[in-house]
Amino acid sequence: MKHPLTRLQVSAVPPEGVHLVGDIGADDLDLPEEDRTSFRDLLRYRLHLSLVNDGLLARGEIEGRPRCRCDRCLVYFDHSLKLDELCYFFREIKDDQVDLTDCLRQDILLALPQRLLCRPDCLGLCPNCGQNLNARACVCESRPAANMAWSELDKLELSEPLE
Repeated sequence: MKHPLTRLQVSAVPPEGVHLVGDIGADDLDLPEEDRTSFRDLLRYRLHLSLVNDGLLARGEIEGRPRCRCDRCLVYFDHSLKLDELCYFFREIKDDQVDLTDCLRQDILLALPQRLLCRPDCLGLCPNCGQNLNARACVCESRPAANMAWSELDKLELSEPLE
């Protein structure tokens, strides 16, 4: 059964508008299940629908706690996601119905950070042994990753200096 947000009936909205409060699942919004992020829990929405200028205006907020995987240390953590300034206007309404699925999905995906970190000062993994440096220091004698990456360029001899 489809969620009510995927088929809002415009003629049922009274002149004073209507408030919608509820929960919606990731599958109702077609949110992708990935290794980096997953929306296992329901997302909570609060929307106000009103008829304006021959269209439908939807304003409100949606929040949830997606499960994310840290890009540095690969540990899973819950991320707090809150979009509190949602605003959609639908002028062209077909069959007296509006579907908010695409709008909500796009805003949710855009609100996720490009770099997912379990904490701002995450130390990541040791490039040599793979130890999570947030849990404890590694005991291997690793060289700093920056030195290893550029060490061959240090041997390069140029005939003319670069300007």
